Amino acid sequence: MSEHRALLDRHAVRLGLPEPVPFIDNGCRSADPLPQLERLVEHAVAGHFQVILIPGAWVFCLNDSEADRIRKQLADHGCHILEPARARLGPPGLRQARPALTDLR
Repeated sequence: MSEHRALLDRHAVRLGLPEPVPFIDNGCRSADPLPQLERLVEHAVAGHFQVILIPGAWVFCLNDSEADRIRKQLADHGCHILEPARARLGPPGLRQARPALTDLR
């Protein structure tokens, strides 16, 4: 996770964005409620965020359809979901070989 955080922090700097506010549900089973994800959605609905940086859609859910639904929900509330190109590593433990370091996260 620290690798993902560092990648997103660097990406925010490159984009001229403020320091990211982390919403992390580590330790929660994906089938259980995810309080930080719920908090993020609440903040998005309230208009507190316009940009959400993620290392991959899997942060919303490991099920692609559900991750897409959450991504759309956030976008419907005016959030731009940005994913650094090199970030598409997948969730920890399921990573594939890394691409060349042309875009450091």
